Amino acid sequence: MECSRCGKCCSEAFYRQVRPKDLDDWRQKGRPDLVEVYEQEIASNDRANPEMAALGKAFHTCRFLKHESPDRFFCEIYEYRPITCHEFEVGCSKLCPNYRGRKKQ
Repeated sequence: MECSRCGKCCSEAFYRQVRPKDLDDWRQKGRPDLVEVYEQEIASNDRANPEMAALGKAFHTCRFLKHESPDRFFCEIYEYRPITCHEFEVGCSKLCPNYRGRKKQ
């Protein structure tokens, strides 16, 4: 199944997807900015993605989800995305429009 890039799987705040290993990997890969965003989201109530909110999407959508064209989105940090995002399979969750009761294997 191919991803339609609807962005629905990214409808959670960024900080909720991050694992301790992600933080370690970002530090090793020279991306302390991602660690800082995570730490800021944990320390405050600033968990909003204003771009998505302006489009009428969930206010708490991951701040790295960006609008590309009508109903198509992209991940601004795709190559550095958290493990949870990396492991997500199209159709494995009720969040995904391609969900058909299929469970992740």
